Amino acid sequence: MSLIRITSKAVALFVTSPYRQISDDMLLLEPTGCVARLIKEPSTAGELGRLGLRVRVTQVGKACLAIESVIPVDLNAEYQLSLFKLGQIYGMIAELIQSPSGSYCYLFKMNKMFDEVQLRDFY
Repeated sequence: MSLIRITSKAVALFVTSPYRQISDDMLLLEPTGCVARLIKEPSTAGELGRLGLRVRVTQVGKACLAIESVIPVDLNAEYQLSLFKLGQIYGMIAELIQSPSGSYCYLFKMNKMFDEVQLRDFY
């Protein structure tokens, strides 16, 4: 007779971290990243949605960005991210990721992918 250990979903949720580690294919923007404006769509979302929230882009991937903000943002909404050299980028905030600075750090998934020329604009 052998015993089989079956872990419950509740125990698995309790043990796992709610934060996602950033993958290795992301480029780190040193030393402080670049500043962007996060605007919630539709723009009738209130005063903060119309004006936008100042965020900092810390890491860049081909189809996603790691952004930090000082206040929490809604995970169930679409956003427009305004970057200085690249203009408006549309997408949504996918998940909360771990931040070494203690601020709110999110993974912003874009509707389209960056090409090599756009990635070079960050540097």
